[in-house]
Parts: sequence; C-alpha cells; structure tokens
Amino acid sequence: MWVSALWKREYAQARLFLFAVPIVHFLALGLQRMNKWLFTDPNMVARDVSHLRSMMDPVPAAYDFGSFESVGRIWLFLAIFVLALVQLGTERRNGSQELLFALPYARRTIFLHKWLLGAALLAGTLLLNTLIDAIVVLSSPMAPYFSLVYHLAQLGYSWLLLAGIYTLALFVGTIAGSVPSQIILSIVPMVLPIVLGQLVAYSLRLHGIDLYPAPGQRTIAGGIPADAGNRLQELLNLPRYLTLSYEDFSWFQALGFAGLIVAAFVCGMLAYERNRTENNGKLVVLPAWERAIRILFVLVLSMLAGLFSATMFDANERLGYDIGFVVAFIVITFVLTKLSKIRLRI
Repeated sequence: MWVSALWKREYAQARLFLFAVPIVHFLALGLQRMNKWLFTDPNMVARDVSHLRSMMDPVPAAYDFGSFESVGRIWLFLAIFVLALVQLGTERRNGSQELLFALPYARRTIFLHKWLLGAALLAGTLLLNTLIDAIVVLSSPMAPYFSLVYHLAQLGYSWLLLAGIYTLALFVGTIAGSVPSQIILSIVPMVLPIVLGQLVAYSLRLHGIDLYPAPGQRTIAGGIPADAGNRLQELLNLPRYLTLSYEDFSWFQALGFAGLIVAAFVCGMLAYERNRTENNGKLVVLPAWERAIRILFVLVLSMLAGLFSATMFDANERLGYDIGFVVAFIVITFVLTKLSKIRLRI
C-alpha cells in the first residue's frame, strides 16, 4: 500500500543522498570514461583505438573490462550502507522510531517504504549514469565498439547486487539495537564467510579432518570435492562481486542476488514487525537473534583464541588449541553476558 506521508518522511530524512549519490556515481563512471576517451591526448586515444582493432573480441577491452563500473559500485555500496544506518540506526538513537510506530500505519508498510526509497535511489542513479555513459561512448572514438548488451548487463548486475546488499543491511538494522551494533553486524556478513571458513578448516585439521587437502586429491571424507570449501567461500564472499569483471557475470549470480533480496526483505519485514522499542540501545532488540549472534561471536572468538594458543604449544598443537578454545569460551561467554545488559546511547 502506497502512503504519500511515509514516502515524504523517508524522502525528507534521506534527501541528501538523492542528490549526492548520482553525482558521486557520475564522478566514478561517466567522468572517468570522458577522461579516457574525450579529455586525453588524441595520440594516446588513437593508439588505444588501433590496439582495439587488432583484438579478436575488442568490446570488453574497450570498456576496460568493467573497471569503471566496479569503482562506481564500491561508492554506491558505501552510500547505501550509510543510508541503511540513517533509515534505521539513527531513528533508534534520536527517539523518532517511537513516534513513527505511533502513526496509524502497519509496520510492514513503513518498512516497505524505507526499502522502496533505497531501491529507487539505486535504480535512478544506475539508469541516469548508464545513459550518460552510453552517450559518452557513442560520442567518442570508442563508438564502433558500443555495446547495448554490455550497458544493460552492467545495469542489471549492479542493481541486483547493490539492492541485495542494501536489503541485507536493512534487515540487520531491524535487529540491531544501536548504530554501533548495526555497523558491526552489517560488516559481519561481508567478512564472516572468509574468516569462519578458515577458522573451521584449521580447527578440523588439528583434529584430523582436512577440508583443504592437496590439489591432487579429488575428494575428502564423504565424497565432498576437495575444493568445495574454497568454492563455498568464494560464492558467499559478497565484496568480491563488487569488483567482478564483466566477463565473469553469470545468470547464476543474478539469481543468487535476487534470492538474497527476497530472503533479506522478508526477514527484515518480519523482524521490523516484532521490534520492541524498549530494547533500543541494546546489542540486539530481538532475544532470539541476540542468542544466535552471541553464540556465533563466542565460537568465532574462541576459535581465534585456540589458533593463537596452538602456536604456543609446538609439541602438541591440538592440546594448545583445545586449552585456548575452552578458556576463551568461558571468558567470552561471561563478558558478552555482562555487555548484553548495557544500553548504548549512541
């Protein structure tokens, strides 16, 4: 359901983004294309064009394999990350969330309008700057290598990826109780697949199970491919997709990003409906998520402690790991239990 009052409120709260983001995106994409093909020494441009003519498939090279778009995606990623903080984290901090929940609108409707603003901002800046970029290409010596398919693929890929990350950040914002916790918990999905994968692999290897065997070994216990761990880490590594080369785009990735949008949106909407304003300022506002996050933090930090402890027991690394893990598990559980009762005012 469309509510103009909610839309105006979200617009007023984030109006700076609506003007700044397209400009920053242009500086990273359109202006860089101009610098290379329009504002550069004509002799250098002629040399580049001559080099393209000698190539079997010159289109990806003409577009620098998507390097300008990759830089643009990184800037847009930072913008939507901050936007999610403004839309949810700052509302908790300044007390405006209580007033928002007092309005005669369902929380699902409120969350939908927040998401629509971010999705529309991404769509608007991508459409505008893709159009500008296409005009620049058609007006430059690079025009013979213009590819509408390339521009549309970059547009669709960028929107799906960034909308997925933005929706995930909004979901995290619905369960985080403060701005600092939202920042920390939003970073976790970006780095957790890499860190957790290596920690689990090292922990299991000390106990006789090798998830990363020698390259010549095709499978590990249970018939799992030897490179399954690396492939899974690569698949779940969201920051990697920001700088992915155009030639590495795939429909599988697009489907995965679309699934992330749907899953994060549904989870975010359900969590937002269950938000309890009396828990604002805590690490997490929903008890179930607090327990899950606490368990995850305890396990990760305990494995890190075990890794450090193992290096101090050269004669028996496994024993050193187990001692460090158990001690850290007890200490960190106690500390997090105490910290979870503290309310942050920032």
